[in-house]
Parts: sequence; structure tokens; C-alpha cells
Amino acid sequence: MFENKDNKLIILITKLLKETKNNDLHWHSKSAPKYLTEGTDNIIHNYFYTDYKGKQLALFHRKFRQYSGEFDTLYWTGETKLAIIESDIVLWENNEYIPAINDLYNYVSRQASGLNDLLDELV
Repeated sequence: MFENKDNKLIILITKLLKETKNNDLHWHSKSAPKYLTEGTDNIIHNYFYTDYKGKQLALFHRKFRQYSGEFDTLYWTGETKLAIIESDIVLWENNEYIPAINDLYNYVSRQASGLNDLLDELV
């Protein structure tokens, strides 16, 4: 049963990427809402959002500190998150590593920054 839901999630992410690449889906950037970092050491530099089929989707890369018992030290690591947001509440966010989310994040970064438009003007 979980495999079917995971497959559907990957299909959704692939669809988001395709619609973004075709300029059918537009993402916007803003400062990360405080509720994602308050009370933590988390850092979110880039936060993107869009409305998709009545849901507000958020895409961001969260940096956080993790403890290594082997070396008895804290080190910085990160993860890319896709989330559904409603009224400043995270209703859902992915908790598993899905490479397609990183692909989506990288493309959305290019779209929201205007890099894609700049590159298109050169061609």
C-alpha cells in the first residue's frame, strides 16, 4: 500500500516539474515563514511557493545541524522539502529522500530567479 502512495507522489513531483518547465506552473519566492525556523537552528535561504489545484505548495531547502556520535561533533547538513501549507501551518511535508524533489527545486530556482528568461534571450 505504501509503495502505491510513493509512486503517486513521484508522479505528482514529475508532473509539477513538467508543468514548471512548460511555464504552465509558476513559482514565486519569498522569505521563509518564521514558523519553519522558530525555535530551531534551521536555516532556509530560498523558499518557493505556488498554488496548485487549490493547494498551496512550498518548496525549500532546509539546513540543520546534526550530531555525529562517532566524531562527537555537530555538523551542518540539509534536505529539500516539498510541503502543503495552509494558514501558516505545514499540513504535510515529505520525510523521505526523493531525488525528483531536488530536480524540481533546482529548476524552480532557475525559473524564480529569472535565469531561464535570461538564457532564453541569449539563444
